[in-house]
Amino acid sequence: MLNSIEEFLDKHKASSLNDIENELIKIAGPGYEKIIQDMFKELADFVFIDPKIPETKKNYIASNRLNITINDSREEIMNQITKNQEKSEAALLTLYVYRQMDEIDWRPFIKAAIERNPVSLTVLNGKNSSEVFSILNELPDTSIYDGKRLALPDEVWNFKRGDGIEKAFLLADFLLHDDKSSTVSIKIENRKVLLSAGGNEFHFTSHKNMTKSIRIKGTEYKID
Repeated sequence: MLNSIEEFLDKHKASSLNDIENELIKIAGPGYEKIIQDMFKELADFVFIDPKIPETKKNYIASNRLNITINDSREEIMNQITKNQEKSEAALLTLYVYRQMDEIDWRPFIKAAIERNPVSLTVLNGKNSSEVFSILNELPDTSIYDGKRLALPDEVWNFKRGDGIEKAFLLADFLLHDDKSSTVSIKIENRKVLLSAGGNEFHFTSHKNMTKSIRIKGTEYKID
């Protein structure tokens, strides 16, 4: 039967789905008629698209546009974006994408760091917290980003370097993945970064000159 179906499809490549369906029913026999009909109905639903054109009577509201030109320097562009973040949604979202941590809420970054950065977890699987801390300590304390921007744990692991704050989030990612019920605290005081979890303390060094207190329990994040 399969050979007959293959032979028909090979000879009738330009046939309509309806013609192919009817021919397959003849080849397969009446016992398979319902199955073939259902199969071709689903195939037709998948193949044929009913395009929906956007409404023409929408009320489009223009957002505040930034006065940025190709002649502007990086510093001038960043000043424009930072200055207009309260008036321009595009400017505000740019700061989040850019991870300018002194200008944004840290929650999206923390959520991404803890819930969506799995690269290091495969390699570190089976190790304990002290072993992971030792591995991180051997990496240079240099971020791939300048200023007050932060790299995510996957970036730290892939580039094999990171600021103390970034290393702390990688360790937090590991600890919470290993035990989702645990509580992790990260205290940042300029150069000093302290991660506390399960009665253990891990110290890192930062060059980002930031101050922040973070408590992570499962998917709950408290930031001061």
